[in-house]
Amino acid sequence: MEIRNTANLLIRFMFVYIIILIIFSIIFHFILKSKKMTNLKMNLFGMFMQFNDKDILILVIIVLRYLFIIYALFNNMTINSSYLIILLLLNILYSILSRSIKNLFIGSLSSIAVYYGLLLTRLFSSYLIDVYYLWYIYYGRILLIIFIVMYISFFFIKELNETVLKNKYIRRIRHEN
Repeated sequence: MEIRNTANLLIRFMFVYIIILIIFSIIFHFILKSKKMTNLKMNLFGMFMQFNDKDILILVIIVLRYLFIIYALFNNMTINSSYLIILLLLNILYSILSRSIKNLFIGSLSSIAVYYGLLLTRLFSSYLIDVYYLWYIYYGRILLIIFIVMYISFFFIKELNETVLKNKYIRRIRHEN
């Protein structure tokens, strides 16, 4: 039964992930399509310039992990151990590709913390629905969701920054200024 739930979770998440990627592709297409070159377009285009396949895969893993956690926060399915396994696998892939043992350790602890945060938000939700609606439980759940979003956003921006700064073109421009 848990295998079926996990497969269902992954299928629904991949559907949402593909829709989000299509939306971002359309937005980036329209931003880059206009003939007027602005600072935003130059920075956006230059950030991904000269990326190799490994760097693109690292970016995909970073975005995938971020969107998976956001999806899990607002999904009404029960949180099971498959969430933790998926988070740890994404972290291991990121650490192997970025060749960082420090990222493996810190990312694993972060994935475990996020997993327990997801469990706690689900616990608050089920308490509000099944037992009794208390305003402080409701606001505690909202504050926990905000904290988790800020926490994963910090790691998302940090890992994205590390990946972009590994690009030799970005480093050269940064040192010239």
